[in-house]
Amino acid sequence: MKAKIIHIIAAIVLIFGFCVNASAEENSLEANGLSGYEVAFLDMINEARKNPLAVASSMGMDPDQILADFPELYDILTEGLPPLTFNENLHEAARVHTEDMLEEGYYAHDSLDGRTYDDRIRDVGYLPLLTGESLGLSGFSNFIDPAESVRTMFERMFRDQLDPAGGEQMNILDSELTHVGIAMGAGTLNLGGYTFNAYIITCDFGRSVEVAGMQLFQLINQARSRPLDVAASLGMDPEQVLSDLPELHDILTEGLPPLTFNLQLYTAARAHAEDMFKEEYYGHDSPDGRTYEDRIREAGYDPLASGESIGLQCLGSDFIGEPDDNLVDHLVSLMFRKIFACELAPDGDEERNILDPVLREVGISIITGTSSKLGGICGDNLLMMVADFGLSSTEQPHGIEGVVYSDLNQDNLYSPGEGIGRVSVSVEGLSDDDTSRRVDLYTNEAGGFSLPAVPGEYRISVVVDDHEMTRDIEVGEEENSVVMFSVCCGSEEADPSEIGQTE
Repeated sequence: MKAKIIHIIAAIVLIFGFCVNASAEENSLEANGLSGYEVAFLDMINEARKNPLAVASSMGMDPDQILADFPELYDILTEGLPPLTFNENLHEAARVHTEDMLEEGYYAHDSLDGRTYDDRIRDVGYLPLLTGESLGLSGFSNFIDPAESVRTMFERMFRDQLDPAGGEQMNILDSELTHVGIAMGAGTLNLGGYTFNAYIITCDFGRSVEVAGMQLFQLINQARSRPLDVAASLGMDPEQVLSDLPELHDILTEGLPPLTFNLQLYTAARAHAEDMFKEEYYGHDSPDGRTYEDRIREAGYDPLASGESIGLQCLGSDFIGEPDDNLVDHLVSLMFRKIFACELAPDGDEERNILDPVLREVGISIITGTSSKLGGICGDNLLMMVADFGLSSTEQPHGIEGVVYSDLNQDNLYSPGEGIGRVSVSVEGLSDDDTSRRVDLYTNEAGGFSLPAVPGEYRISVVVDDHEMTRDIEVGEEENSVVMFSVCCGSEEADPSEIGQTE
């Protein structure tokens, strides 16, 4: 993405009558590190998503002209959109960029080191399907109330996105985006020879992988790291597994490095899941004859090796609406059990993907849909899973894969529903080179975190309910590393015997 410096003539606009009523949700956001001004900006974004034309009209814009300028957005403009959800990792990416612009004296989407907002969002551990960024600046020579600047910056941002000639990315009214992180800062800027005081706000937007897919990703990496322990949790005899599969002895006893999540593989997996619902079939080959390798290549991934696992679970004949979290957790567990049990069957005819040492990446999509042909007696409402695995022909960055979970069932393993989201994680390099930088991020809704990392030694620290747990790991030249933090039984104390890592 070409760097683009945005030149601004800063203006002071006084807005009267601005107030913020703190709700329980807003207090919760402030407890998570947002200032009251950042919470207010989020509220204004979500109000604009809820009532786009009403908000535009309150700013003096003509609703009829907006409808004429954007006919493709008619439904969104007239019916609105669901609110965006605050995301800690996006907030961290936004905070880093706001502070960097103020410290280095520039105002642009691209950092001075060439990183784009997509790069920065990935760097803090967010796993994006889509990303976007909007910036706001309010300059002044004499003091201006930050609340007034917040309103000014929002109005300018929303106007720019509704200007057909403006060319700004329409993030606020993008129906595909679901998350946002907002960071506001103040300082002195010198732009175009003008030096002035300024408030800057960065809004980073995103849409991530489904939570169920993240859960299955953690289960797969756990099975690669601890195959025999996971087999035992499925009711299998580890000694019998070793006896049945002597060719897998080293893998079963020593484990494998974790996979990394690949978005091109996710694209292929998602498309296949949707196609199976649409055409009402279940299998690796599409009705037009395409194989999973064909679909993976069509998604832009050039594999040296590839594989695919699929799963189907019934939501029940009396199911109505969206499945609740407990049901999804249960069904994800069932799908994983079936897949892994097949891989450990001595006479199984399914390809091994989870325990294939050649494969390095995976993309997983789990979606709901209806099919009278596939559902049968259990009903038409189904949960479909596709996991596409690969080894790319191009070099892929190595990284750290981790999970923080509460071992509620006390089986010494991660299970769906046990992941702890929004946990603060810091990753600090211990080497003398550029790995020594520190990165702060947060776990996702499934309790997982991912971070690209060059080879070297790292210290990983997590904080759960004010209790800090730390592990030192090493990222090798050829392999990813995995680290698991277990909080025993939902308490604040960590169970040291269950806090481990495998390289």
